[in-house]
Amino acid sequence: MNWGEDSSKGRGIWATTGRPRRCGWFDAVVVNHSIRVNGIREIVITKLDVLNDFDTIKICVGYRVGGKVFDHVPSNFEILKNSEPVYEEMRGWKTEIQGVKNFKDLPRNAKRYLKRIQKLIGAKITMISVGSERNETVEVKNPFLRKFLKR
Repeated sequence: MNWGEDSSKGRGIWATTGRPRRCGWFDAVVVNHSIRVNGIREIVITKLDVLNDFDTIKICVGYRVGGKVFDHVPSNFEILKNSEPVYEEMRGWKTEIQGVKNFKDLPRNAKRYLKRIQKLIGAKITMISVGSERNETVEVKNPFLRKFLKR
């Protein structure tokens, strides 16, 4: 499967042009930057089921420029423009997850992937979608119940 060309996964069609959408691997560096800048504590991971068929799954964990690797977004755009992603590879789960209702029922490698993302970005994953339907959402933690409401 060619990750950049398969538009059948995740309904990847650009609404304006009708061309297949090209997807890339999860960029933990950019997401971590956004989380820190915006004070985000919790996130939702969508379309996890799109990764069902891969033997290995990559996560961008840095940017390489020359011999130097940045584990953060460089503040100089020229450095970023001339960089290449550094990927960490993880084993895929090679099984259908659509219809899973509980985090504990996800394949072991899917849980490892999610826990690794959580560690890299510095925020908790509270919900995960495992399909395109509204009822195909795994609630890890209810994001609408706050601790301060308990008295």
